[in-house]
Amino acid sequence: MLKKITLILTLICPIIFYAQNKPLIGNELGILQFESSEITDKIVLLNQDFTEWMSFDLNYEAKLNKKQNKAYTSDDVEKLYNWKKEFSPYAFHMDYAIIMFKCLEDKNGFYRVIVNEKTGLTKYIRKSKLWLLKSWEKHICESVASIGFELESNPLRMKPEVNSTKIVEKSENLDPVFSPVETQGVWLKIKYWVNEKEKFAWIKWREANQIIVELWYLI
Repeated sequence: MLKKITLILTLICPIIFYAQNKPLIGNELGILQFESSEITDKIVLLNQDFTEWMSFDLNYEAKLNKKQNKAYTSDDVEKLYNWKKEFSPYAFHMDYAIIMFKCLEDKNGFYRVIVNEKTGLTKYIRKSKLWLLKSWEKHICESVASIGFELESNPLRMKPEVNSTKIVEKSENLDPVFSPVETQGVWLKIKYWVNEKEKFAWIKWREANQIIVELWYLI
């Protein structure tokens, strides 16, 4: 039996990437996600007095190729935008335009977001079409590419009930990609494949305020 679902994030070479796989749900409204497909759109983070704290876009490749005649690194990108060392949001991957913050407040045309998950440092983002705020439930079902979980402790079930019949699949036939479909309380319906045949099952996605599954945004 396959004990854990692990995706191939380690096989890609991102410029900058970090994310929390099993985050704790706190007093946030949900996840604020960057929605633009234009690499020239600017991400601007503001202080409490609405002066600029940090800003950048995703057009670093073109800018660095013009600026230097060598392969660029993460350090080069950080220097290009005068990166703040404190910047460490919920999820961030420049290559794939993944920019996500836990949002604490939606008020007077601004979002207050956590820009450093370790210290709890917050800054502000002006509301615009570039940003979309989703509850945890909606975020998981609409923005997460695949779910990672322990099959032994969190088995596939026929129904969203603790006493529901467990589904046992042979690991050699089981595709390691589990796609979130919908939530019902602490339960998450997932879609998966066995010998290329589509199937559905239920697992737990949280216990109290602790998310117990891994949330993968790339596969």
